[in-house]
Amino acid sequence: MGKTFVQGLVIIVAGIVALILNQLLNLGLGSITFGLAVGAILGLVSDGGPVGRIGAFVVGIIVAMILFVLSVLLLNTSFAGQVITILIGIGLITIICGLTAGRLPLWAALLGSVLVAGAYSQAFAANPAGILTELPQYTTQALVPAVLGLLATIFVSDRVTEKTNIDENIDAAAANAGLDAPPTTPPVAAGAPDLSKSSGAASAPNLNKEV
Repeated sequence: MGKTFVQGLVIIVAGIVALILNQLLNLGLGSITFGLAVGAILGLVSDGGPVGRIGAFVVGIIVAMILFVLSVLLLNTSFAGQVITILIGIGLITIICGLTAGRLPLWAALLGSVLVAGAYSQAFAANPAGILTELPQYTTQALVPAVLGLLATIFVSDRVTEKTNIDENIDAAAANAGLDAPPTTPPVAAGAPDLSKSSGAASAPNLNKEV
């Protein structure tokens, strides 16, 4: 429970840092919350090691960027074109992750493609001809807060949790407050027979009984 609070606070700090950098350096970042959330998810989910997750994430980003280029050169926005895009994109990601025997998690690669699609889809629909300049620009703008969210969840939150022992402290505080007290015996409904007393009376010997 305590680790969850630490993770949330660290992600908030990472978002504020991204806002400050965007303000000071005029980075022109887009939706900082979107990129921050994507990076935080990549760091929070412990399926696979950090290297494998980041590697799969990069694979997803590259595949998604290639698909946008193919959409301009070969495909289109028709139904058939969208079907081919899904087949090529998800199929290629699945093959790459499958050949690594799980070392590159599929979900992390899909998350990388989500970052690119979420950051650039609207701009692509408005101006497909500007793909060569806008695709790297919008991807980088989403990638900056994503990296901050990833670093915050992988490194900062775990170290803060270990050094402060916040989980143990919160559990101890809950125990002292009586939140971990064992449940009491539920009250007997009115008119219900007291089975414990009746069974005890039946089993107890009658010492006054005449032999």
